[in-house]
Amino acid sequence: GERYGLVLINSLIFFIPHFIFGLNTSEYFVTLSTILFGYLSVIILYLFTKELFNNNFIAITSSLLLSFNPLFLSVSTFAKDHTHAVFFILLAGFALIKALKTDSVFYKILFGLSSGFLILVRISDIISIIPFLFIYLFPEKFLIKDELKLKDRYNIRNITLLLGPFMLISVPFLFIRLESITSLYVANQFLQTKSL
Repeated sequence: GERYGLVLINSLIFFIPHFIFGLNTSEYFVTLSTILFGYLSVIILYLFTKELFNNNFIAITSSLLLSFNPLFLSVSTFAKDHTHAVFFILLAGFALIKALKTDSVFYKILFGLSSGFLILVRISDIISIIPFLFIYLFPEKFLIKDELKLKDRYNIRNITLLLGPFMLISVPFLFIRLESITSLYVANQFLQTKSL
């Protein structure tokens, strides 16, 4: 449960061949979705590291290391949600770096959408948003100062463009599913009282 984004992605990937070719089994398409997002994650990692370091060698090396990483290969060959989450984390990072470098409205909104969709795909990865907060607050530590085009980071317009799509996607989901988030705490408390 709670992976509505994953259901949406897998449904779209299934319904297109279903309506075109009349295929009725979704089993292969769920695995295809995982493989596709694993492939896209490698491409986004290349773009992200290229944008972050301005070095083609580092970008290619990091992408190759990810693509041949045994752990990444193992989760990208089964119908799991890990590759989808990696894709949206990397896409959010890439969009944030581009937004800081170009002051582009498109990349600001893309950051918010990909961060919000990450929550819909895999809620436990909400913690991966924290490094992006540090990159946004202290971009001088991560980027060359001459590359920064987004000068007024604390402008309400910039914050709204970055966080608005994230809030529109994730907040309703988090409020609706609040009981499942707190159920982990309740279950933990119950188990601790049972062990006494």
